[in-house]
Amino acid sequence: MQMKSQGMPVVSIIVPIYNTELYLRECIESILRQSFMNFEVLLVDDGSTDASGSICEDYAAKDTRIRVFHQDNQGVSSARNLALDHVQGRYVLFLDADDFWYVDTCLETLVNEALRTDADIVRGEYKTVDEQGNDLFARKINRRKMKQAYRLVSSATFLKDIIQGEFFLVLSLIKADKVSQIRFRKGQVFLEDMDFYARLMLQPLKCVFVPCRFYAYRKYAQSASSSLSMKRFEDSFLIIGNLNTYATNANDSILRKTLGEYSVLMYYWGMGAIADFCYANRFLIISRLNLKERQQEVKKLMWKYRVFNRASIFVLLPPIMCIPLMRYRNYIIRLGKHALSKFLL
Repeated sequence: MQMKSQGMPVVSIIVPIYNTELYLRECIESILRQSFMNFEVLLVDDGSTDASGSICEDYAAKDTRIRVFHQDNQGVSSARNLALDHVQGRYVLFLDADDFWYVDTCLETLVNEALRTDADIVRGEYKTVDEQGNDLFARKINRRKMKQAYRLVSSATFLKDIIQGEFFLVLSLIKADKVSQIRFRKGQVFLEDMDFYARLMLQPLKCVFVPCRFYAYRKYAQSASSSLSMKRFEDSFLIIGNLNTYATNANDSILRKTLGEYSVLMYYWGMGAIADFCYANRFLIISRLNLKERQQEVKKLMWKYRVFNRASIFVLLPPIMCIPLMRYRNYIIRLGKHALSKFLL
């Protein structure tokens, strides 16, 4: 294994870990194979009950660039925060322990672009793989993104044209000083990346998009409903208020508009998930999450930010009517042959 060079590392790579012994070695090896070697790896074992902690220690014993932290199980947000408190690099990059980088030069590409442009954020692309690491799909990079590729853009343009609703923090190399005052919200188990990214974007940042895929996101075979707990639904709807707050505090009009639009879209996406996975329990969820009151609040946000798009009709309807319509909408989209599917996408 290649050892750490002299001096402070250029990049701090943060890997939160919880019971991922099946995939952890592949994750770490994908880091150690990188052509760019001036980095440190912060492995945070979040109270794993399998062999993950031992695997971390084994790698740390062989490579001085690797530091290991152990804590009682507190969740991914807490694990990432612990690592952020100990970063030494000029840049920060996140990687989930069950995912991996499949391009050995990706770190070099991201760092070189950051140095060339003095960007605060450099973002790449991803593909999804199955549990065995076989390719599933890679979404086509659309024209809006390609138009901005390799160009320095503002936070507002980056959020609107590059992120495009995919708040995947693991795709971004970020200057460490830009996240020095930002931490993940403890207790948040879903959309923690979205919340973190939104707060990050409130700063006047220089951002670059590099149209290269490097990140392999592992998608599991179990049904999506098995991972949709009530807590995840709560986080999905609570972030609506957070995004509205961030939009209100934004100095840039485009940034304000974009964050405001996402606050409305989160309601739309959340109702879609209920329609797909919890339709039989929709009455209970409407009551538990106070969706009647939330719908009224989101309707005000729709007019406040002038969000008139595919979400509008679903926001205007009360939840008891919205969810069945959403169920039909999702069915049409899955068919993909109806003319309405283009409007409903």
